[in-house]
Amino acid sequence: MAKDTREPQEILAHIISARVALTSTMYGLSEDELTREGPVGKWSVKDQWEAGLHGLSLQESIDMFETTHYRLFGLLSSLRPDQWSGYIRIWIPGATWHHFEEHAEHIRTWRELVLNSIKETA
Repeated sequence: MAKDTREPQEILAHIISARVALTSTMYGLSEDELTREGPVGKWSVKDQWEAGLHGLSLQESIDMFETTHYRLFGLLSSLRPDQWSGYIRIWIPGATWHHFEEHAEHIRTWRELVLNSIKETA
């Protein structure tokens, strides 16, 4: 993957917009829907952001999801422009917006296919 050469503020804005899109796909889901297998194989919506840390309650998982994002965003926001090295620029997409966009698409598709069909048959 090529190094992102945008200004740090542009990258941070992209992270914010991708994060908002991801959380928007989860908005309004019930506890059952957040923990039901399906968006990606046997993985639930909750499983997607837990990244293998199974065993957390839904609330613990949500807290971790939020806290981790805010800590990472805080760290990135505090970097001076000269600290946005090649490593940081190469690592950020996979840890932020590419990851967010991938999961948002999985959840969006699952909501459209599965949840809408369940509501139609009810």
